Amino acid sequence: MFAPEKTKLPGIQGLRAIAALAVMYCHSTYGLPEYTYTALGASGRHGYLGVYMFFVISGFIVPFTMFHGGYTLKNFWRFMAKRMIRVEPPYLASIGISLLIWWASQFSSMYRGGEPQVTWTQFGLHLGYLIPYFPNYKWISGVYWSLAVEFQYYISLSLLFPLFVSRKPAIRITACLAFASVCLIWRPHQSLLELAPVFIVGIVAALYRLGIASRNEMFALVSVCAVLTSISLWWQVVAVTLLTWACVVWVNRMPVILLFVGDISYSLYLLHDMVGRRVVHIGQHFVPERFDYVLPFAAMSVSLVCAFAMYRILELPAKRWASSIKYRREPKDLADPSPATSQVLTSSH
Repeated sequence: MFAPEKTKLPGIQGLRAIAALAVMYCHSTYGLPEYTYTALGASGRHGYLGVYMFFVISGFIVPFTMFHGGYTLKNFWRFMAKRMIRVEPPYLASIGISLLIWWASQFSSMYRGGEPQVTWTQFGLHLGYLIPYFPNYKWISGVYWSLAVEFQYYISLSLLFPLFVSRKPAIRITACLAFASVCLIWRPHQSLLELAPVFIVGIVAALYRLGIASRNEMFALVSVCAVLTSISLWWQVVAVTLLTWACVVWVNRMPVILLFVGDISYSLYLLHDMVGRRVVHIGQHFVPERFDYVLPFAAMSVSLVCAFAMYRILELPAKRWASSIKYRREPKDLADPSPATSQVLTSSH
């Protein structure tokens, strides 16, 4: 029951775990007013960088699995169906859980937050990841902004995939550079346009591991993306992007515990903010001040348990359902896997 799923990409699974744990630790320490201006709070300051690790991982794993599945443009709707079945059930469940926790909290005498105010319009905008386009509405949970970016990435990748995996170097290099360079023209905050070079780093890693791009091509494109990322974002993101890229390409072993956490990383990412914050807030009333450093770890432990439950009950069935949907293959696929890369993956993002 607690054994990690079998995977031929253990490095990716372990990186997911590290990314999720980093973000969770950030939101359990630095992100809480209880630890403002404390050493404990400062220790989680850079945990948010785990989100950018997820973007590099998505940049790699999604085109990697599309290639092996034989994706073509005619499979656009099947691809979107697979993605939505994979990500929507846990996402919608986390919204419901967040609202339930928020609503229940107001009946406690220890609650210091505002009265829950969520409109049907706001909820509807969550269904289409449209909150960024309506400034008068906010995300129910702050972590959802990255899901909107991922959704934008799915649509863009599904349309540009033939260019990215083209066997003609000029076409795929131009496509990668053009997509990464959009951040120089227009880069709304927390959007795919701002984060394009980060995703391209993952895509280029996939092209290299698929045997489509050479090592020199990969190094050249990643170098350009690093420069673009430094312009679009900041040096910490560049450092984490490059480190994640190196692990994606060359690390193929991870401890079992990270493989397990990697399995539940999506559910953990969705739930940890609302669940963990409540544990810390409530714990402050019962734990002596000199022991308050244990609360973030208690919050993380409770979040892990809740994430495991949602993974087993909801996410795993959704994941298997999505995997059962196969692409319609054509007589001549655009990108025909070579013998070196024709292995069938046993798990998908």
